[in-house]
Amino acid sequence: MTTDQNVTFDDVLTFLLEEDVTPSHENLLQWIQRYPQFSDDLTNYFAEWAVQAETGDEEIVQSRSERFVNIGVSHALNLLHARKANAVPSARAQARTLAQFSRAVGLTFASLAAKVRLDEEIVTKLDLCRIPVASIPTVLATMLSELLKVGVEEVWRALSLPPRATSPRALQKSRGPAQVRTESFKDAITASAMPPEQKEEWLRSIEKGTGPP
Repeated sequence: MTTDQNVTFDDVLTFLLEEDVTPSHENLLQWIQRYPQFSDDLTNYFAEWAVQAETGDEEIVQSRSERFVNIGVSHALNLLHARKANAVPSARAQARTLAQFSRAVGLTFASLAAKVRLDEEIVTKLDLCRIPVASIPTVLATMLSELLKVGVEEVWRALSLPPRATSPRALQKSRGPAQVRTESFKDAITASAMPPEQKEEWLRSIEKGTGPP
């Protein structure tokens, strides 16, 4: 079992590519055993990978919960949820990303998005750090802090991680680092499918201040 705290999830993705791993249930369990600190990330990654392998789609636009229906790794996902019922304090202590903070308090991205009046796509971009932290309204960080029951500085830290690419197809196309497109919070709001009044509300919030203190 590997527990080297210097290993990042991006490192693990590179190892997966180098070892030519396929998105099977058996392989998922083996990699969770090797990198238990990334059990949730690996489960989500293998789930999306399995769907892409079955459908051949470049992009999966369904909600995250729908992505995991009727695929082989769902059994492992259920096991993880059962374990987390007895390990919420530990999970919260180890959380680093917005997704991990959300899971620690039992929130899906869809429910988190509804509570902060954003759409799920923007919450996903925030989780993947594809929106530069300097452009994010301070009021949003405060709202996330209250909902996720963590300090606002932890929220800013999670939003400030390097941008991540989670598409297995994108990773496999190149042996080098995947190119991740970023956009400002304003651009993300403008391009979203949210109602006009919701967009305007968030655009006004930008004027009140952005970025960490």
